Amino acid sequence: MSEQHLAVVAAVAAESSDDYLERLREDAERYRWLRQQQAVGCWPQVVDGLYRLAGDELDAAVDEAMFAERRRLN
Repeated sequence: MSEQHLAVVAAVAAESSDDYLERLREDAERYRWLRQQQAVGCWPQVVDGLYRLAGDELDAAVDEAMFAERRRLN
């Protein structure tokens, strides 16, 4: 097993199961939202200027867009 893989396994093991499940739920919600955007022909470009977002920055941008959409619909 690679060192990187062992580090990921150790990090997941250190995280409580409740926290892990909450992270999975949040990721699933983001994925569903992105898929819905694609279904209506509006695949969002998640960029900051010329810099493409990834990881936590990408999650934050998607969360912000989801929140703005919910606020607009309510």
